Order: sequence, then C-alpha cells, then structure tokens
Amino acid sequence: MATLCEFELREIALPYRFQYGHAAHQHRGLRAIVCVARDESGRVGLGEAVPRTYVTGETCQSILADAEWLIAAFDWRAPDPEQQLAQRLALLQSHTGPFPSCALCALDTAAADLWSQQMEQPLARWSGARSLEPLTYSASIGMSGTRKMKALMWLYRRLGIRQFKLKVGDEMDEQRLRLFRRKMGSEVRVFVDANGAWDRATAIRKLELFQKWDVWAVEEPLQWRDAVTTQSGQVNRLAVLDDEHYHAYAWLRKRTPIPLIADESLICMKSLARILQVGAFDILNLRLSKCGGPLLTSHMALTGARNDLQFALGAMVGETPILATAGAHFAAAHREHLYVQGYSHRLLHARSFVTGAPRLRRSQVSFATPLELGAGLHLDCRKLDAVTQTKKRILLR
Repeated sequence: MATLCEFELREIALPYRFQYGHAAHQHRGLRAIVCVARDESGRVGLGEAVPRTYVTGETCQSILADAEWLIAAFDWRAPDPEQQLAQRLALLQSHTGPFPSCALCALDTAAADLWSQQMEQPLARWSGARSLEPLTYSASIGMSGTRKMKALMWLYRRLGIRQFKLKVGDEMDEQRLRLFRRKMGSEVRVFVDANGAWDRATAIRKLELFQKWDVWAVEEPLQWRDAVTTQSGQVNRLAVLDDEHYHAYAWLRKRTPIPLIADESLICMKSLARILQVGAFDILNLRLSKCGGPLLTSHMALTGARNDLQFALGAMVGETPILATAGAHFAAAHREHLYVQGYSHRLLHARSFVTGAPRLRRSQVSFATPLELGAGLHLDCRKLDAVTQTKKRILLR
C-alpha cells in the first residue's frame, strides 16, 4: 500500500458576502488553513482548520509552525484509526502548554480523507458509520439588525430548517427572541449562544428571561478572562480555563433548569477533564477544528457519553466545504448527536475551490450515490491558488 509522503499547508483568505457577528467577534471574512496530504501513488486528501484566538488561541501562523513538529511526532503510514488515535493520546499525556488542536485538525482531516481512500472506503465508513442516511442540519442566526434577521429566517423557512442557534449577548436579546418566535413559530427548537457575554448576576437574569421564550439550552453564558499571548503568537487560552472558570459554571448550573452547553470552554482533552471533574456543563459542543480533528473529537464524544454528557456537532463560521464535508462524515459516524451545524459557506462564500461536497437540500445533507472513496471532494488548484496567501510543503521522512 502506498504511504502518505507529504503535507502541503496553505493559508487562505476569503471575503464573506455579508458580516456575521456575535458577542465575541464580528466576522467579515475567512482566514483558514487548507491542508493537502499526498501519498506515493498520487492520491490526495483534503483537510482544513479555522483558527480563532478566542477559541483555541491559535492563528494561521501558529498552525504553520506547529505542523512541523506534529508531523514529526507521528507515524503516518498506518491507515488504522485506532492506531492513529493511540499515538495522539500518548502525545496528549506528554505535551505541556497550549495544545495545537487546530493544527492537528488540519493534518488529521487531510490524512483521514487519504487513509479512507487507501482503505477503499468512504470517509464516514472509515470513521465507523453504520448508516449513510441523510443528516438533519440546524442553522445559526448571528447578532444583526431586524432586516437581516428577517431575510435569514425567510431563507431558512424555505430550506425547511426546524432547529436553530440564536446569538445573544446585548440589550436586544428579548427583541430578537420575540421576532424569532413570531416568524418561526412556537414549535421550532432554539437554543442561544452568548459567547461569554455576562457576569454571574446578568447570566441568572438572562436565563430566567430565556425560559419565557422556550429556549431549550444556553451556550457559554459566562465571561472569560483575556488570555496571554505566547512567544509563538498563540494565545494561551488553556491558562484562563482554570478551576475558577469551571466552578463558576458549576455554580450557575445548580441555579438554572436550562442545560448549559460548553463550547469555548472545551478546546482539548485537558479542558474536558476539568469539565467532568466539577460538573460544569450538561452538553458538549464538539467542533473538529477546535477539538483536534476527527480522531480526538470522536474520543471526546465517547468520553463525554461515558460520563452521561450529551454532545452536539458544531462548526466554524464560514468554514469551506472541506471542513463542512469532514463534519458531515463525522456526524454520520456519531448519530447520537443532539444536532449538527455546518454549511454556512452556502450563504457566506461567493466562490469555492472544491466540488463534490454532500448536498444540502431542505435541511437534509445527503451523501452522493454511488459513494466515492474518502471525502469525495475534488480540488481546483487554480482557484485555490487565487485565495492562497502563503504555503508550506513538509515531506515525511
């Protein structure tokens, strides 16, 4: 069998059609790392990571730097997922400092695409999927004015979407919820995401308000401290996700019947261990990019389930079809999820450099028939070149 022989990493920049905002940041475009893995026979696997300093603390520059030592740390020849997971868990035991989850996601999503091709399987089957039936997706509505919110809800109604995340975190929260319920109805499920907007007292008051509007869960309501930037340019968010942070959530959890969802508080296995230790959250929002790629994200889901925590599968705002496709295959292998998010590129991107992603139609994402091997994506190198800012090629020794 031909073995993986090189990685090529590219920093890309894509403008959005319109701004998407929340309490922590206003997104006007995408900065991401696209990874191309190649083997000796010429097969290509595609991967992606979307770094956000307020999530894992990583940047495109830190990913390019961390990729070199991560590639050297593993034996990439074996396409067996259990063997590859064991290597990553061993690294987690010995690693000190902030863990480069995004960097590992870029490499592992590309490698998983390639490995599943080598095993002559669709990526979902390689990941353990028993069923490739369509997946039901939810949608996210950012903090915006009434006009934009109405336009998005009109579109989502046409798509048949019935589950939503609504961004909150300012004085307009109740007005947005009132508009949402008026336009979408009482039967549509909605949870809210505050992106760390409030102190304890405000969070208690807001949670009481959300019960009035039948909000079924709240994601990251409590403020977090600013993290210190390391010499490599990465922000050490793990340092501020300390006992005080998680005990604050355990305190809040005892005072509300609404389930709390961990997102920015869950960025690696060390943060998951702290969540479990103090009982800080009810639900884990897993995202491939912030959790270290498909292997470690799957391990997090199983670890949470063993400790009676449910999980959902989130996405990075504006991720390309590469990461969205990896997420769909991952969701197919983990059907016990509460909800799935993704495919924001359909709204935010004016152009794409890949084809072959699973099709989104009326809230359902369906895999192609017959299924292609791996992720089933096809790369347009010319279009990728047009959005590439920097690139780095790393050969395996």
